[in-house]
Amino acid sequence: MYRTITTGPALIMEPAAESASARPPLLRLPQELYSDIIGYLGLNDRANLLRVCKSLYHLTYPYLWRTIDSNIYTLDRREISIFTVQIKNVSKLSEITQELGADALGFRHIKELRFGSGDFESYSPWVKMGLLDVICDQITSKKMEILKVKFNWEKFKQKDDDCVIKFLKILKNYSELNIKRPSIVAVQNGLALTFPFDLFALECFSSLKIGLNTSLSRTPPTEELVKDIEVLTKVLAGAVSLKHLRVEGNRFLNDSPCPIGQLQPQLSQLQDAITNLKQLNTLELALMLFHPSFFIVPPQNVKRLHLTPIVSVAWWRQFAQCLLPNVEKLVIYPHHMRRKYMGEAATWWSNTDPEANQADPGDFVFKLHNLAVESLRIFETDCYSYYCPEDFLELVVQRNPGLGERQRQKYLDMQREWKAHPRDFFLYGEKTRWDIDPRTGQIKQ
Repeated sequence: MYRTITTGPALIMEPAAESASARPPLLRLPQELYSDIIGYLGLNDRANLLRVCKSLYHLTYPYLWRTIDSNIYTLDRREISIFTVQIKNVSKLSEITQELGADALGFRHIKELRFGSGDFESYSPWVKMGLLDVICDQITSKKMEILKVKFNWEKFKQKDDDCVIKFLKILKNYSELNIKRPSIVAVQNGLALTFPFDLFALECFSSLKIGLNTSLSRTPPTEELVKDIEVLTKVLAGAVSLKHLRVEGNRFLNDSPCPIGQLQPQLSQLQDAITNLKQLNTLELALMLFHPSFFIVPPQNVKRLHLTPIVSVAWWRQFAQCLLPNVEKLVIYPHHMRRKYMGEAATWWSNTDPEANQADPGDFVFKLHNLAVESLRIFETDCYSYYCPEDFLELVVQRNPGLGERQRQKYLDMQREWKAHPRDFFLYGEKTRWDIDPRTGQIKQ
């Protein structure tokens, strides 16, 4: 008799193997095809197939148990029904494990664990019903070979007697002792710099989204910025296997509390840590990253670069000189000081560009004159959103023959339209682009 419950993998007791002569035609397919068939089917079709031919259970068992994904996402209460169902299923898994024992189920086939933002809370079945302890025992006894762990965390409250701490320590020890180290992904909601990174083997991180201090302070003390830079540098210096990195600046920060020179020693060390990420192929940088004139030079092997930072004229000049030798996809939506947050005209603030500080934003014409990057195949921007160098789009098209003809024409047309409008089409005193009629360039009535 079989019992079936679903929570990511199917919870099925392993049946006894049948003799070859008793197998129906469906079971005469090459064995390697079964995982492909089961993987292709949706959950409902998969369940129907297994009901029709229960002999497939033992063939597909390793596949069905390969990934545990509880999908407990407390941040999105709009999906409360899904949230409730998934908690119920994890609870059933815990109950059956207590009744039958972990060895009677398929825990030894688990290769990937995916944890939601609420999975490590006290009310979660993982914690409340001891399922996390079962996982710990399976890893410690070497019955389970973990290849990948994915965290969907936003914040984490550390307690010394917490079973979560026990799990993370066991995972770290497992990662350090095994030649075949698991890949750790923490990307969906991002980890704050206050996260206890010492609980992880940083070299196992393959994908990481990390957020800087989210304090409401618009002008944090310089000491606080220095501390954030040092923590981020330490994390990235250890995460040498990263393939995907996203760093989000402080969304409330509107200005740097000091000239960039006061942060230069720490920023240089941070740049060195980023340069040493030899396996990184995707880099995403957003919001205020310590100072608007701080340009992060991507590692040589980066192929996809997404830039949505708050920048200055000095930043643009450094960007123009950077070769970006292997970047094939560039997405750039830069913001400028006091535009997004204060509703005022951009000031192009930069202590290294006094002429930009003194000029009226509506009259200040800024050109790059040259652009080093010439490897682009995909390019995305929106000059209508924020002010950018006057010749930027022309230079991108001229220097990057790998762009498709449609892309090239799109941005040349955009450049011509942009030049046809007065400068205050984008910045009109205290007005923003939302106050401007895009067809006429005049203030909406």
